[in-house]
Amino acid sequence: MNFIKKNYMSLLIMFFLIIVFTLGFLKSKKDFDSMYSSSEYTYLYCIKNNLDNDRCNYLIENHNNKEIMTADTFTVFFTSLMSQNNSWINYILIILIVLPTLFHFCKLCKSKMTINILDRKQYSRFLRNIIIDCYKKIWILIIPIVLLFIFSYVYSEHFNYTYIINSGAYYSFYVNLNPVVYIILYVFCIFLFFIFFTNIGLIIARKNHNIIIVVIESFLFFIVIDIILELVLGLIISNILYNGFSSRFNLVNILNIGYAQNIFEMITLPVCLVIISFIILKIIYKSKEKFIIDCEKNN
Repeated sequence: MNFIKKNYMSLLIMFFLIIVFTLGFLKSKKDFDSMYSSSEYTYLYCIKNNLDNDRCNYLIENHNNKEIMTADTFTVFFTSLMSQNNSWINYILIILIVLPTLFHFCKLCKSKMTINILDRKQYSRFLRNIIIDCYKKIWILIIPIVLLFIFSYVYSEHFNYTYIINSGAYYSFYVNLNPVVYIILYVFCIFLFFIFFTNIGLIIARKNHNIIIVVIESFLFFIVIDIILELVLGLIISNILYNGFSSRFNLVNILNIGYAQNIFEMITLPVCLVIISFIILKIIYKSKEKFIIDCEKNN
């Protein structure tokens, strides 16, 4: 009961994301089922008319091989994430992260409890506990993503990439990796991005402890960071490295790792963002006296 009371904001957003992701999955499942039905119709037409062409021969030869004739788990998963029902989540993701992770911290700072706690506890230990408490809530928000992946696996039942490769549709570098390795890397990177978003909230909350203002300013700050990354790194550096504009530094496409084209890019961006945000956190929270003064101003 105490867990629910302390994390009710995280749980509310978790259930909200579960509903949104489930709707997106059901829409994608409907689309895939329609494509499978179309292939089955073509197969029966080929059999009935005894047709001999590449398409018919392929369907007849692989008709009973589900792993070849249906989409793999990752394809279903990412298709669900990028569906119209879910794609907009990328744009407000920082709000969905900052609100639950910083809610308790802002509430604590607006009360006189913070000052009382700091009278008895070392400042560095207080900050460490606060940051860890914020990060703990991140795992609650990763649950909807894990559930969507489970739904995708139950529906697909395999990791054979033949279908998506032969379809001519877009697919990422996951087709070249071991599924277990990719799953571990994916969750690791998403967790790092969520830490980065939480750090943005902590940076904003250093001066203002109104959770609504923190959420709004965090969102605006995120937009500024994304624009800088797109213009500076995406335009200037990409012209040097890739001979043209690249969207590798796009922060509004992280759920499907759309910014990366290999493992190095997949890991480097979130790691760098987390390190930089940690450095900024250390600098702006350095002075205990200034922090206490700001807490007193907001009471």
